[in-house]
Amino acid sequence: MTYAEWQVIKRFLPALKPRGHKEIGWRRILDGIFCGNKEGCQWRALPKEFGKWQLYYHYFRLWRMDGPGRG
Repeated sequence: MTYAEWQVIKRFLPALKPRGHKEIGWRRILDGIFCGNKEGCQWRALPKEFGKWQLYYHYFRLWRMDGPGRG
C-alpha cells in the first residue's frame, strides 16, 4: 500500500490494542491481507516476513463476517 493510500484509509480504523510483546500496526496487518489476496496464496503461505499468519487471517475473517450486506 502506498503512503497516499494509507493516509486515506487510516482515519477509518480504530486504535489497535497491543498484542503480546510486539505491537503490529494496522498498516502491517492490511499489507499482509492484501499480499495474501493479491498472490492468491493460502494464509499459511504468507511470506515469513509478516510473522504468524493467524493474525492476518483473524482480522480478514472478522471484517468479512462484519462487512457490507450484513444486517
